[in-house]
Amino acid sequence: MFKQLVILLLFPLYTWAIVGVPKITHQITDITSTLSAIQTEALENKLAAFESKKGRQIAVLIVPTTQPKDIAEFSMEVSDLAQIGSKQIDDRVILLVVKNDQKLHLDVSDSLKNVISDTVAERLMTESVSPYFKSGDFAGGIDAGVSQLMGLLDSENLPAVSPENSWFSQNKGAIMYILLVGLVVGFVLSVLMGHLLGGVLAGLASGMLAVVFFGLTLWLGTLFGFTIFAVVAGARYAGWRSWFK
Repeated sequence: MFKQLVILLLFPLYTWAIVGVPKITHQITDITSTLSAIQTEALENKLAAFESKKGRQIAVLIVPTTQPKDIAEFSMEVSDLAQIGSKQIDDRVILLVVKNDQKLHLDVSDSLKNVISDTVAERLMTESVSPYFKSGDFAGGIDAGVSQLMGLLDSENLPAVSPENSWFSQNKGAIMYILLVGLVVGFVLSVLMGHLLGGVLAGLASGMLAVVFFGLTLWLGTLFGFTIFAVVAGARYAGWRSWFK
């Protein structure tokens, strides 16, 4: 009975590991841990600077496999879930790296097909990215690929993106939800366990919620957690203690 219960609990996780499609919310999503933290940060900074300059978002997704789905089907589902690009123009480019299957795919939105056609995308992957990958230099290949993409998009006179499509405006719903839930849970826990312990638990829960369920980066999750902790743990010094005790 215990063995059957364990299998029942673990089966959804096993299924997700095979067919799960990750949600892209920032520039680099590496669920294989292929890139080091330094390499990831360098690529994200490079792509963030380009986004600030041109308003176009390029994202990289590294997964071990797309099985049992083929790469085209998997890429379409990734694109549907991705929270990048302008809502007005639908301008996004996603470089999909399937490490164990040794496959590459470049998903380009319709508004950018005149700049990055299927032929251009195929040449970019074959001539710029693959040579690095064959030598085991994944960071170099990704950097070469995104540099080529940035050059193509930078040379094209594309429609302007409204400032309201910034990262904050696209994620403000998630931000407000995390803050609201974190504060409510924190104040409840502060009544039951005290402000310090309640703040710690609420901060940890908020940070995990931000990273695991909303796909925010680790440093943003840490920032949310610390903010909730500071508010809840510091409430006693602001006179909020009398509201609950």
